Amino acid sequence: MSGDNRADAASLTFLEQTLWQQFRAAAGPEAFLQSWLALQCHYLGGVRNAVIVLGEPVTGPFAPVAAWPEEGRPPKELAAAAERCLQERRPVAIEGAIRQLALPLEIDGELSGAVAVALESGEGDARSALWQLRWGSAWLEVLLRRQHVEEDER
Repeated sequence: MSGDNRADAASLTFLEQTLWQQFRAAAGPEAFLQSWLALQCHYLGGVRNAVIVLGEPVTGPFAPVAAWPEEGRPPKELAAAAERCLQERRPVAIEGAIRQLALPLEIDGELSGAVAVALESGEGDARSALWQLRWGSAWLEVLLRRQHVEEDER
């Protein structure tokens, strides 16, 4: 391994460690969602923008609760992909110069929100990216279930 490759691998490892530390140390739901989204964007690669939208199960309204990068609002195309995903209650893949992917978040069959990402079109295939989001969304399910339990206890 050349010196440049070792440096790249070390910085990647450092970035991963930092992202996981932020995720584990998340002090509340907002920090948890933001750090989860940053991890997903890191592992997917080629992400331009991403957003998590959540709302009252089934009825909504659904609104952005985390975005990547953190500053600014998600582009209209990404918001449209998330909205379509929510309406159709199924994963969405819209091809173009920038690929828009969205995955519904359901808890016990009830729609709770969606996660959407805008990827460079040359970065992997949509199916693999959706599978990565689906596997990662288990963390979001845990968070949402905990919130439901806390609400029920109150």
